[in-house]
Amino acid sequence: MIQCYTISAEASQKLLRKVADVPGVRHVAVLDAVGLCLAHTGHEPVSPMLLSDWTVVARAAFAACDDLG
Repeated sequence: MIQCYTISAEASQKLLRKVADVPGVRHVAVLDAVGLCLAHTGHEPVSPMLLSDWTVVARAAFAACDDLG
């Protein structure tokens, strides 16, 4: 059974900010299975190049999980 959860943009930013406030963390992002950024917060703007890198990593991670079953 697949469970889906939703969270408001307001609540997600508050939760992501808590993680971003951990020492050494620069960005926090939630990416979906196709690599789309659903939510993000950070201490500086995100360049398109960095967002593209995250997308590639997210797609690879989800693909690896699919391969493992």
